[in-house]
Amino acid sequence: MAAVLSPPCHGQLNVRAIAVKGVLHGASAAAVALTLAMVIQTGKKCLTGLIPVLLFAAAFVLNGLLRWPLPVGLAILAPISLMWAWPKDRPA
Repeated sequence: MAAVLSPPCHGQLNVRAIAVKGVLHGASAAAVALTLAMVIQTGKKCLTGLIPVLLFAAAFVLNGLLRWPLPVGLAILAPISLMWAWPKDRPA
C-alpha cells in the first residue's frame, strides 16, 4: 500500500495505475459475489410461491435486462406486490 501512495519515481506511474486497477477489479468481483450470495439466501426465504417468483422475474427483466430506471420499476411492481401481500382474511 505504501508503494501505491508514495510519490512516483521515473517510470513507476504506469505500474501504480495497473496495480490500482487490479485492486479495483478484485474489489468489484468480491462485491458481485457478496451480492449474489445475499440474493440466494434471501431467495430461499422469500421466493416460496409462484407469485413471488413472477414478481422477482418481472423486476429482473425491467431493471436488469430492459435497463428501466428503478423508480419506474417500483412504480409498476410495488402496487401489484402490495395487493398480493395485503391480508385478505380480516374484515376492514
